[in-house]
Amino acid sequence: LAAFALIFGGSAVLIWILRPYATLYLMPNAKANLQKKVDSGTISGNQIIIPSVLVDAPIIEGLNERTLHDGVGHVQDSVSPGQKGNCIIEGHNLAEFGLFQERSFFSLLELIKQDAPVYVFYKGKKYTYRVVKKKKLNVSDPILRKKTAHEQLTLITCISTWSVTIYT
Repeated sequence: LAAFALIFGGSAVLIWILRPYATLYLMPNAKANLQKKVDSGTISGNQIIIPSVLVDAPIIEGLNERTLHDGVGHVQDSVSPGQKGNCIIEGHNLAEFGLFQERSFFSLLELIKQDAPVYVFYKGKKYTYRVVKKKKLNVSDPILRKKTAHEQLTLITCISTWSVTIYT
């Protein structure tokens, strides 16, 4: 009975962790539906949508447990979308927090590819960004919050790692 419970429990955890990947790879219409949502022009409120990695999240001002449970957080001391400077948005990743969280909006962000479009709807305007690069950095690395003279969007999430040298 204990062996059955361990197998069942382990299988359930694995399915829970793999579900966003299954949606991404087994339901190609999920990306198309997000793109249709972007193109519809009917999005109200602050929202970030990245069809290629199934991100569809409300943007909430500030960072705290509630913010990251309900959406992704716009770092308050960063610029707003569309302004010159570094706009920083942070969100949870399923692999680290998804077992006990209802939502983890940046679950598949680690799969984003160069040149992928990122759509930010903020205060009634739509901003389109393109991925230039992605990096795995320690959370304390100052480059994450670097001030810039040009308009830039920085998305931050944790990564799945077993490295003892990287705190993500």
